[in-house]
Amino acid sequence: MADRRAHRNEDPLDEPGARRWRAVLLGLAERDGVGPSGTDALDELERLAATDGIGVVDRMVQVCDRPDPATYLGSGKANELAELVETEDADLGIAEGELTPA
Repeated sequence: MADRRAHRNEDPLDEPGARRWRAVLLGLAERDGVGPSGTDALDELERLAATDGIGVVDRMVQVCDRPDPATYLGSGKANELAELVETEDADLGIAEGELTPA
């Protein structure tokens, strides 16, 4: 019997019983508590992830004036993120905002 996925371009994670992708959402907030990564923006990002079949296991917000050019988050938050990803068995980190290469 031929594999039907090959003909229909389906993702094997769409099969019944397949493991769902797990993600941690990342955002930046300005020190005054406002900014592009407020709760509303992360709520919207979570809805977009759900639309694509991705489950959000946690959120992380870095309070700072601007993204770190090397790590997006500060080094302490980057370490915290690594621990969170391992603890929650996350597959993805989804950042709210525009990312550019360093």
